[in-house]
Amino acid sequence: MPDDFKPYSIDDYDKFGMEDYSVILKAFTDQNNKRLQIMRYLAKEAKDEQSAKERVEIANRIGVSVVDTLEHRNALRNIGAIRQIRSERRGDRGPKERIKYYLAVEDLIEILSLLNAAMLGLDKNAAKRIKQAITKIFNRSRHKIRYGIYSSIFEMQEQILDAITNITHSYTQTQKDIIKW
Repeated sequence: MPDDFKPYSIDDYDKFGMEDYSVILKAFTDQNNKRLQIMRYLAKEAKDEQSAKERVEIANRIGVSVVDTLEHRNALRNIGAIRQIRSERRGDRGPKERIKYYLAVEDLIEILSLLNAAMLGLDKNAAKRIKQAITKIFNRSRHKIRYGIYSSIFEMQEQILDAITNITHSYTQTQKDIIKW
């Protein structure tokens, strides 16, 4: 059963304060970039429940102990960037359940849209349009992605910036028209 925890949704955009955006930004950063490494690994290997990875696999991949990754996994999970699932363990040894994680791509796109709209001082509708633009760009580029989301970020960055610029320009023009009216 998936973990459906989604604390940051565009539907609640107007309710978020500066502290909410601070929590999101802090969740993406840590001193040794382990959270980014976790996200890159999951982007390459675990984008859905079927390919979810166990804590041990994640820890081994980024080169730290399982205990050391706990804080990083929790920070990313608490903002909804990764999801946790439980599955039954096969065999007689060990616990009956395994905890696994995967990247919540759609939720991550929504979080990035919220941040972009908030940083630009845009409203909820602009955040929705940014999400649509990023989703469209991601879906067009999905078949080209060989090394996960972050390897194609540079390819998509210009398209995303153009989309955000267009949305911002449209929003500003609408506001000017309202003032002139």
